[in-house]
Amino acid sequence: GEVTLFMGGKGRGDALHQLAYPSSIAFQDGDAYVTDSENIRVLKKSLSTGEVTLFMGGKGRGDALHQLAYPSSIAFQDGDAYVTDSENIRVLKKSLSTGEVTLFMGGKGRGDGLHQLHWPSSIAFQDGDAYVTDSPNNRVLKKSLSTGEVTLFMG
Repeated sequence: GEVTLFMGGKGRGDALHQLAYPSSIAFQDGDAYVTDSENIRVLKKSLSTGEVTLFMGGKGRGDALHQLAYPSSIAFQDGDAYVTDSENIRVLKKSLSTGEVTLFMGGKGRGDGLHQLHWPSSIAFQDGDAYVTDSPNNRVLKKSLSTGEVTLFMG
């Protein structure tokens, strides 16, 4: 089949039509979401209109809930977006209905305890649980969405 340009390809930059190290893409409700890691943001592209808007970040590098430092992955579960904010050592949760952003995992300093992360690089969901890869710690953590309990899944 034919390969077409979906997003970016207009030189490295921080305009909405440009990307700087896109690292993840996910789809939800007719939209595509791309983690634009070095521009410190997540972009949303409407599949019906092609319009690109800012979904998260883009407010300067920082560790406030409205800021990111290196978003590397995005996934969706039950009407919420989850973003691994690798350099801030955390996973953020954003409600698609209210826009509220909360801390989902990490954010308690770099480390190897079950309540800590070192560099969360991806997130996925299966059967009501979140799975987060924590690359430098050589492990995958599992967090129950119903109880909040974090356990070692692999590594």
